Amino acid sequence: MSVLSCGTFSPHSIGIVLAFTIPRVPGFAVNGETPLVQASGWFNESIPAQFSRFPANFTFPAAISLQVDTNSNFLPLVFKKVDAQVYDLDSFRLVGKGHLNHTKLPAHKFTDIQMPLNFTYVATNDSDLTCQLSSPLLG
Repeated sequence: MSVLSCGTFSPHSIGIVLAFTIPRVPGFAVNGETPLVQASGWFNESIPAQFSRFPANFTFPAAISLQVDTNSNFLPLVFKKVDAQVYDLDSFRLVGKGHLNHTKLPAHKFTDIQMPLNFTYVATNDSDLTCQLSSPLLG
């Protein structure tokens, strides 16, 4: 009877390989100067911008400007999907959603990415807390 051998690996060498290959959680930061930017390309064309007071509603495409810190990673970082939800801070209502498909980011970098967001909200009238006249979305 023979035993297959893959060679001799010490626990230390396995630990070193794992230390370099296990992905680390990246740091995310929102651009403080311009957190939202105008959507472009097919995404911008796919969502017509609409603003109305009766019934109070808004719909528009945008993108959030993010910076991802992969300085602690030794290998490129791959996201299969990233989802986002945006809530109004006063009414705690959901006002936007976003989705980013397969994205590959280099290791040891601060990488800027833009995540598409679809802002949509409907209320019965403009007295709704989310659609107050002072809202920057409705002017």
